[in-house]
Amino acid sequence: MRRLILAALLALPVALPASAHAAFFPAEVIDGPSSDLVAVGDLDLARDGQGGVVYVKNDGGVPHVFFSRFADGVFAAPTRLDSAQGAASSFPVIGAADNNRLAVAWVNDGNLYAMVKTRDAEGFAAPTLVAAGGVSRPSIDVSINGATYLSWTQNGDVWVARAERDSTQFRVLPAPVDVAPHMGAGDSARKASKVDVAADGSAIVVWGEDGTDGRTHVYARRLFELRLSTAPQDLTLNDVNGTPATGADSPEVDMEDDSSYAQVTFRQNTTAGPRLVMRRLVGSTFDPPVVIDTGLPGARASIDLNGRGEGLLGIAGTGGEVVGETLFNNRISGAARINEVNAVDAQPSAAIGENEDGAVAWFQGTAEASVVRARYFDGVEYIKLADEGVLSRPEFGSAYPAGGLKAASSRAGDVAVVFMQGGPGDRRLVAGFFDKPPTRISGANTTKPRRLRRFAWGNSLNLFGGTKYTVILNGRPIGETTQNELVPLPGAIPDGTHRWQVQITDRRGQTVRSRTRVLRVDNTPPTLRFGVSRKGRMVTVSARAADSRGRLKSGLRRILVDWGDGKLVPMKRRLSKRYGRSGTYRIRVKAVDKAGNETVQTRRVRVTNR
Repeated sequence: MRRLILAALLALPVALPASAHAAFFPAEVIDGPSSDLVAVGDLDLARDGQGGVVYVKNDGGVPHVFFSRFADGVFAAPTRLDSAQGAASSFPVIGAADNNRLAVAWVNDGNLYAMVKTRDAEGFAAPTLVAAGGVSRPSIDVSINGATYLSWTQNGDVWVARAERDSTQFRVLPAPVDVAPHMGAGDSARKASKVDVAADGSAIVVWGEDGTDGRTHVYARRLFELRLSTAPQDLTLNDVNGTPATGADSPEVDMEDDSSYAQVTFRQNTTAGPRLVMRRLVGSTFDPPVVIDTGLPGARASIDLNGRGEGLLGIAGTGGEVVGETLFNNRISGAARINEVNAVDAQPSAAIGENEDGAVAWFQGTAEASVVRARYFDGVEYIKLADEGVLSRPEFGSAYPAGGLKAASSRAGDVAVVFMQGGPGDRRLVAGFFDKPPTRISGANTTKPRRLRRFAWGNSLNLFGGTKYTVILNGRPIGETTQNELVPLPGAIPDGTHRWQVQITDRRGQTVRSRTRVLRVDNTPPTLRFGVSRKGRMVTVSARAADSRGRLKSGLRRILVDWGDGKLVPMKRRLSKRYGRSGTYRIRVKAVDKAGNETVQTRRVRVTNR
């Protein structure tokens, strides 16, 4: 049970902010301004809205890995993760799961290091060496239950390691995942491996690999704890709608909670130019390909699925075009062009919540003047475009496409987008948000006349945090708290009929109010008079009580008498008792009204045989 928090009545202003709907909020600074900021590495949020960002920043003129934790809607002060390493670091990645489990990895001097924060730990465990020498381009993912997989390229091969849900240590699978180990795999940006984990702790890894036919192929392989599937799948096409296909690259993957299903997107080059393709994993095989670039020369695709497989895609054309696509019931349910003419690499990043709401963010503009824009999608059963906004701030200068852009979502569809702004001398690492307002709540107080001990209400869903509750009584605010109850000072709320509601405000000033409820307060105890008569050891109590005072009368509930033994028994106007022996007894009579108010009086009576 939540601890009761006593709250004094506050002298708050009468005017309260109007209710607000969900909106985009422009950039908040995580780090900078600084000439040392290099690039965003990775961003991930768990379903509960907690997570973090990792990025590269020069320290003493050498690139190193920095981390900022995201909790309750705010990025914390950054810390350096590779503080014990003097050589240059690169390729930082991060995965997040509920209850503040985090896993990060990076490359330092050609070696792969990882750090894990378990759900009960205050911070990360010490870095551990996962692979030594020739390492590049890691990928990491954490399942909703904490199982973590890490993939990377090492000397032209793709390797995978796994950490159990409560472990800080990774175990490397006994063999690389390559189809042909003597061929180059995962060894460039467009061939880099990506790994994703299902709810049961199994995973899938995808990568690009040189084929003996002179083409680059995209492969996918299932992972079962520390075992590799014996049937890697070649997703590469021989033609796209009759046009001969050449090499395939740029794979991305996302799994559903059910490990039987995943979606893989990749770029399939053809003799007529690149196309973007998606293929769905069903069990151990893949469905036929679906072309997803809507006729644009395909540059890249960003895909994000929720646990049920509904998804959102951000499609980039080679000319800076951006298309948003929704995925519902295992098919593309809609597509819409969401930007105008663009002269920079858009680098779209998609993020979706468990409620099927999400956003696509991208770079827009020219090399000299870029902004970061985002478009919200209200559900994915069909295309339903919602808010659009600019996340970058003009006062921070042009957005910096070379620094990268990442988006991630909570289960409720709150979205964070991390990117860089500014020139070489005043660059900032910033985050913009689509922050949904708190959900409405219901008051828990009864409408029957009652003795008012506290105002109580249900919890509001607000994963990006900062929730404050303001109790409004008869149109005026009387108190504020971060808990889901408010205890007024005794006697502060007079007897009578009142109307009250709760206003919920999040950290970005968005407010909603509960519906107005009636509150009937009866804090006035009933009147009571009683007398005692005795004849020998027989004692009779006579009592009169009434709920006759106060502005609101709930009515008398009962009269109780304690004959001196600590036990209260009900009585009407008279009640007698024969005592077994002589002595002095303390008789206590209590009158209770229907609101729970009590009046208690006592008398002492001496009992003898006479």
